[in-house]
Amino acid sequence: MLRGVNLTIAPGEVVVLSGSSGSGKTTLARIALGLIKPAHGHVQPPRRPAVLFQNDGLLAHRDVLGNTLLPAWQRRTAGEAQAREVLARVGLAGEEAQFPEELSGGMRQRAALARALMQEPDFVVLDEPFQNLDERSRQALWDLTFSVLADRGLGALIITHYPRELEGRPVRAWSLPAASG
Repeated sequence: MLRGVNLTIAPGEVVVLSGSSGSGKTTLARIALGLIKPAHGHVQPPRRPAVLFQNDGLLAHRDVLGNTLLPAWQRRTAGEAQAREVLARVGLAGEEAQFPEELSGGMRQRAALARALMQEPDFVVLDEPFQNLDERSRQALWDLTFSVLADRGLGALIITHYPRELEGRPVRAWSLPAASG
């Protein structure tokens, strides 16, 4: 159970949230997104959030372009040209026709990032999105993610068990106390 949490994230600010397993990191993210109502207090969720999870959530029956276009289909405001630009930005130009099972883990996470960016978010929550990748791939994806966040002026909440791999980046560290059981 989370108690006494007071966290404000300014526009464009990146906060790295760490804590032991069971401390409430993901619950706090869900509260911040407005998915769970807190028992007490006030939450002002972002207007247009995007979320990247540990599992990329790509649809197996859609190619990279089709997965990237999912948010555009819902809003009908963005099209294929924008999706191709986003895919190029995340390093997937030329991979549009590939299906998820044909992609490496890092490429799958790049596709998930592209899909999130197609939502035109004002805030991004990253819940251990690169945990299952090797160190070199994680660092490359963090470099890309921070570059995209800076380019778009996006704020973010990054949930991680490994805050040290984000040292030296423009972030504010924040941790939850260990869960009591």
